[in-house]
Amino acid sequence: PPPPDLPPPTPPRAHARGVVVDYVWENQRWRPAGLVGRTGGWSRAALLRKPAFDGASRPALAALFRKHNGPPAPEAELVAADSGLPVDDAGPGGARTTAWRWLGPWVLDSTSFGAERVSERGDGDESWIYGFDWSRDGSGYGPAPTARSFVRCRRWVRPREPVDEADSEAFASPGPALNLFS
Repeated sequence: PPPPDLPPPTPPRAHARGVVVDYVWENQRWRPAGLVGRTGGWSRAALLRKPAFDGASRPALAALFRKHNGPPAPEAELVAADSGLPVDDAGPGGARTTAWRWLGPWVLDSTSFGAERVSERGDGDESWIYGFDWSRDGSGYGPAPTARSFVRCRRWVRPREPVDEADSEAFASPGPALNLFS
């Protein structure tokens, strides 16, 4: 979980058709070369106050990312516990009242914090935002590293929608495309 002095994560936003966009933040810290005989570079191991994966729309997602050291591989998601889909909608007698399905894979969000981040190659692959230290309010990050960039983070997002488990066709087609990042 985020440190106690940070505001709680923003709840997932609902969109058309009940679509919810889940997210997980990935964090890294710059580690200079030569410290304790190590080579320099970005690392999840030296984060100090911040876990490698946190700030998730649901705590179970951050735990899932930590377990797989990133987004789970598609074959890992065949195991219900590793699918990342919520199973917390219990009705009377513990029966689930809502079933969910993913509308796509985990992707990097290149538009959070109001700044579109595109790599020098123009593909937006990395989607990192950089800062001097972890921000308490989300400010102080920039889209490119500088000489004073010692931390970086990026957000993984994935949309899901509720489905009627009795409607087997609902699992076959996701329906019309939605703009989930507006």
